[in-house]
Amino acid sequence: YAAGAVGGSIQLITGYSASTSSGDMEVLTADSGVAGVSGGMSLKTGKALQSNSGDISLTTGTSAYADSGTISLEVGLSFYGMGGDVVIAAGDSPTFEGGAVSVTSGSGVSSGA
Repeated sequence: YAAGAVGGSIQLITGYSASTSSGDMEVLTADSGVAGVSGGMSLKTGKALQSNSGDISLTTGTSAYADSGTISLEVGLSFYGMGGDVVIAAGDSPTFEGGAVSVTSGSGVSSGA
């Protein structure tokens, strides 16, 4: 908490390797018990009063001589219930235009599979 200054930052970095792969990072909740629900996970930015709220960016690294990474959004399997939804929604605005949802494929020399 900072009353008159910028709040603190958190940076999580995996290990570096000069000759092989860098370390992986995994953030997860534990499995539930027999009659419980597994823990939820939320990634959100704070509210802002007179300026923009923070952005959330999911970006893979670039690769000079191999494929760049993949970003996957996947809902888990349900054996006896309905499968979960994937919802992507742009923001509303009561005074200006609402946000847009854009999906753009990458460009390249040959088409993807």
